[in-house]
Order: sequence, then structure tokens, then C-alpha cells
Amino acid sequence: MRALNSIRNLTKTTLSNGVTVVTNPSSSSVAVVGAVSGCGSRNETASSQTTINRSVTLNNLAANGTNVNSYVDRERSGVFGTTVPGNAAAFAENLVAAVSADAVSDADRAHALAALNAVSADKETVCEDYAHMSGYMLSGLSASPYGTTSGINETSAEDVLSFRREALAGSNLTIVGTGDVSHDQLCAIAGQIATNTGRVAVNEACQFHGNQLKDRNDFEEDCWFRLGFYVPGSDRPRETAVFQVLAQVAGEYNNAIQHAQHSSNPLMKFYSAERPIRRVEEAGHTRHLNSEDIVSFKGKLTSHSDCGIFGMYAHVPKAYAGAHGYIEIATRGMGVLYQMQREMKRMWKGLKDHEIEAAKNKAILKLYQKYSNPTNEADLISQGASLKTITSNIARVSKNDIEAAVDKYMYDADFVQATYGACDGFDAASNRMRSRNLLKGGLGLEVGNKQHY
Repeated sequence: MRALNSIRNLTKTTLSNGVTVVTNPSSSSVAVVGAVSGCGSRNETASSQTTINRSVTLNNLAANGTNVNSYVDRERSGVFGTTVPGNAAAFAENLVAAVSADAVSDADRAHALAALNAVSADKETVCEDYAHMSGYMLSGLSASPYGTTSGINETSAEDVLSFRREALAGSNLTIVGTGDVSHDQLCAIAGQIATNTGRVAVNEACQFHGNQLKDRNDFEEDCWFRLGFYVPGSDRPRETAVFQVLAQVAGEYNNAIQHAQHSSNPLMKFYSAERPIRRVEEAGHTRHLNSEDIVSFKGKLTSHSDCGIFGMYAHVPKAYAGAHGYIEIATRGMGVLYQMQREMKRMWKGLKDHEIEAAKNKAILKLYQKYSNPTNEADLISQGASLKTITSNIARVSKNDIEAAVDKYMYDADFVQATYGACDGFDAASNRMRSRNLLKGGLGLEVGNKQHY
């Protein structure tokens, strides 16, 4: 077997069975051991293989007091256990045994269905799946990693296990450990895993389509939507860093945020800069507050190995309510959509230097906060990624980099718009996203704009 030592205590070993073992030992009071597959729903040969296989692993895992976390994704899936140091080797043995399980039960399918039903209540995930279904339709990226009801119930055990024997074995599997773990112990345990004997689909290039998907639900008063442009993936880290910064430029707002009126982002100011005392207006109604039009919004980047989607996500309350302050927009939902589109148009040429620097600092801070969690750190090093490199790329982003990337990937480009809930009329507002009615360099101002702010 081949071992490679790098900075800090990071050690990587490729075993004779093809499995990779990566550890970053420390004197931490906890240990994290995980099994990460380099395959996800993009690699499926039959529907819902990824989520069923996660359920197989979890149902065969003897946690024994260990805090277990897992995820499924379009290109990866992972199961992790956080435990006291003395229990790390025992959990690793249990994890390897669970990964090596080679049968699919009704309980596994029921577990996968429960996971699908649970995540269906998360509207951000729903909109993200819809954006991929629409933007990357008829490709590997269009499939949800949580599967479908029919796929979970009907995909044969033979197909599920064929995927498992390839995705959770040999060269597609990484055993990772952080904290108080022994690299040699994990190598010995991981040596029990079988080599690759199954079949998965390769990562073929996925064509992006400018498209809309609307899932109108007449039982919902609110609306949730995701806007997104095609952008590069993690294989172009310098360009990806640009959109990591832009996601922070767009901001992240919810009604519980204090002092958002002092944000450098004009959209956050728009929904926050209100007088504390309402005055009574026509027919006894109190003055409209912009904060009543929004529950939350944020800039969002979803990255894959060779492509991604960058844009906005928002939640609008009572989206069919009347819009305030607009001449040609009828509903609250369309008004919020318009504001999100204007914010993205502002990125063409309208960003200030201090906005960019603040966004870079925020992006770096959020990454350090995220990867201070030992489970997230384990997932990061399993991918062969370096937090130092990622943050260094972000720190190097300049205004020229942003203008070049936005001009290349967003200006006059197709985009995807996915909406769920009370979303009638959203198609009528979509053409405002295109640049043909934009004064380039005009801070997001449209030609012939008749809107009031």
C-alpha cells in the first residue's frame, strides 16, 4: 500500500483493495470516523439507489452510543460517527460491517421513504431539486439524491446491490478519521472492505437549460423559489471562489435578523430599513412595511465537480397578497421575485469595493465556522480538499475577477427558475431577469423602468 503525508497530521493511505484511508489525528476530546462514497444520484443506473443504500448502511450500523450523521448528494454520500476516543476503533469496525452489508430489506425501503417524506418538508431542498430537474433535465444531475416514491419501492434489490458493490467499495470509498483516531487501526479495519465488483454510471457532462418549473400547491399561501445561473464547478476553484463571494454579496436575510438596515447589501436594507412606529393610513390600515413581504432570502451557490448553480433562494409569505409600491406588478410574490432579479442584475457592474471585501471576509468566516465542526472537517478531508487553499482563493478574488466571471456566466445568459406553492404569475415576471432591458453598469436599473421603490 502507498502512504502520503502532508501538512499538519494529515495522512492518506491507499490500500490494496482500493479503499482510501485519510486521517487527521489530534488530541481532541472526540473522534470522528466516516465512510464516504464518491458516488451519488448522478451515478445511478436505476432510480433511488443512493438513498436506499444509505438506509441499508444505517439500518445495519450498531451505533452503541455514537452520534451518527449521514448525507446523500448528487456526487457523494457519507455516514459519520462522533464518539469518545476510546470507542473510535469499535465504531469503525461496526461502520465497515454496515458498509459491507449485502442485502436489501423492506425496513431499508421504509427508512428511505421516511427520509424522502421528511426532506419534502424542507422547501429549500425541494426548490433545489426542482432547479436541478429543470436546469439539468434528462441528465444525471436531474435526479434527486433522496429518490422518488416509485423508485424506492420498485427498484430491484439486484440493481441496488450492484450500485452498492461499486459505490461503497474499493476505489470509490474513503474511510476518514479526525480527532483522537489511529491511522494504522483504521487501515487495518478498512482492509476488510471488498474491491469494486458492481456498476455505476460515469459522470458525463450535463447540459444546462434555461428553464422554468412551477409546482403550484393550492393548499399553500406562501411561495418558495430558487433562481440560478450555470457556473463552473469545483474543478475550477478560482472561478468558484468568485461565486462563493457573490453569494455573500447577495446576503442572507430573515425576519429575526437585528440591525440588517445597516448592511452593505441594498436588498437587505430594502427589507429592513423601516421606522419603528407605524402610522395609520387609508381605511384604517397601518403603513406597509417591506419586511412583511419576505420571510427569508439568501444568495446560494450549489457546486458539483464540473458545474454548479448560482443565484438566489427566497421564501415569500402569502404570496398572492397585493404588491405594494409597484405599478405593473400585481402580487407580493412577483414583487419579491423582481427584487431578487434586480439584486442579481446589480452584480453586472454595480458592486462597491467595500461590499466585495466584506463579502470575502464573511465567506471565509463562514467556512471556518463550518469546518470547526469535526464531522464537517472529516467530510472535507475525505474529498482531498484544503480549507487553506479554499480560503486563499477567496481572499484573492478582485473586482475585476467578479466582473469577468459575471460577464461570462450571467450577463445575457439563460437561467433556471423553480417555484413551489402559491406561484401563479411568476412566469410573467421571468423576462426581467434577462439583460436586454438592463443598462449595463447602471446598478441594476432597467431601461424604461416604471417601478417605485
